Amino acid sequence: YNDVIETASNYYNVFFNARFYLYNYVIKNLKNERNKLNIKTNDDLIMDVYKAIKNIDKDVFKDLKVLMVDEFQDTDVVQYSIFNEIFNNKIFLMIGDPKQAMYRFRGGDIDTYKRVRNEADVLYTMDTNYRSEQNNIKKVNEYYTKTKGLTKSNLNYYNVKAGQKKLTEPNDNYAPLVSWEYTDGNIRQKQKDGINDLINEIKRIKMEVIIENRSINNSDIAILTNTNNIARMFQNCLKNNHIPAVLLTKQKVFK
Repeated sequence: YNDVIETASNYYNVFFNARFYLYNYVIKNLKNERNKLNIKTNDDLIMDVYKAIKNIDKDVFKDLKVLMVDEFQDTDVVQYSIFNEIFNNKIFLMIGDPKQAMYRFRGGDIDTYKRVRNEADVLYTMDTNYRSEQNNIKKVNEYYTKTKGLTKSNLNYYNVKAGQKKLTEPNDNYAPLVSWEYTDGNIRQKQKDGINDLINEIKRIKMEVIIENRSINNSDIAILTNTNNIARMFQNCLKNNHIPAVLLTKQKVFK
């Protein structure tokens, strides 16, 4: 038994060391190949700026008085170091919501946000939501109160007040948040059923629902999809039902 454990441990160590060596080999040679071909990744560009900023005369930036960075929760430590090098002892405004941090796979670092927030001289909180409907905000507040915040990210949740938007439904007991689940049929049939149900719901709210003493307009409605192909399916079906729809796509910046 001990021999088996020792053999397994040796195999594990060999496997781990091989993976570590392979990782370092790929990273090193990938960078060398990029340099040969004069190719820069997004991280390379950020690091080049950081190195340049460290070695430049700061008088170059003397006319820059104020910096405002939106979506600061997606900033990484190198980007923040660049900003801090230029605007240290100047007005540096950072706007961010850690609950919206979604770019960790691209280097976004929520820990950078937390650290900088703790170091800030003054904190302001926008505690009123003017975009969402009152009952939606109420349900979101109730949900995060029950879960005691975003526990996996170790983030507190602070209740948000509602602005003036209020939906009037024919049924006073309507559910502000609704989830539809499709279990029958293949994926294409589920997509078709989901699209048809959503189109019928759009027709219903345009006829029955009132927001701030007016009917719902097409511009009040947004549909979020996982892929552009599904978005095009929605657009075609909406047009076939005489509902105008504009498709917004996110193409690569170099195209």
